[in-house]
Amino acid sequence: MKASPQLPLKSQRLSLREFVEADWQSVHSYASDPEVFRYVEGGPLNEQQSRDSVQRAIVNQRENPRFDFRLAVTLKMEGNLIGDCRIRILDPNLHPVYRLLGQAFIGFYLNRKVWGQGYASEVAGR
Repeated sequence: MKASPQLPLKSQRLSLREFVEADWQSVHSYASDPEVFRYVEGGPLNEQQSRDSVQRAIVNQRENPRFDFRLAVTLKMEGNLIGDCRIRILDPNLHPVYRLLGQAFIGFYLNRKVWGQGYASEVAGR
């Protein structure tokens, strides 16, 4: 299996890094926004769900081999957390449906305050 990426990943304006516990409040600022979670089953998160979400991301950092990369998206210059991205490698040996879905998927959530600035494209290109 290929080695995990060297983190943080950097682009022109962004840095993708591992989550830390203190990130939960920044996550909650967009995860509680109904517009950000408009098409997400279950809708926006409450405070405890935001905390739990960050905790799961931290636990997944210890997977070996690691198949789930949920990373904090921060502005490179200021360090402000503006969203998160997730890259999930789908091992067909773990579940037969993964053969139908493909090798991996990527997704991301960004704070609505930064929509329309090209950050999603920049994350996907990283």
